[in-house]
Amino acid sequence: MVIILVIILVIILVFILVIIQVIKLVIILVIILVIILVIILGIILVIILVIILVIILVIILVIILVIKLVIILVIIVAIILVIIIVIILVIELVIIL
Repeated sequence: MVIILVIILVIILVFILVIIQVIKLVIILVIILVIILVIILGIILVIILVIILVIILVIILVIILVIKLVIILVIIVAIILVIIIVIILVIELVIIL
């Protein structure tokens, strides 16, 4: 009778130890999966932020280039207008003289 009780107790202890080990493994696996997910999400967020920054920089550079082109065109038009006005004045002076 005692031997049977001892065997039953040993079986129950072994079963409890196995359950505890399985629970530990499951907890460790869950922690590892959460860490991996956090790392992946962090990498994705960094990539998205870098893409957004690159797009913003490209837009700023395009705006700067457009402003430079407009300024250059305005200067060219002003020079052409000054040349035309000088030519007209010279022609008027020649006509008057």
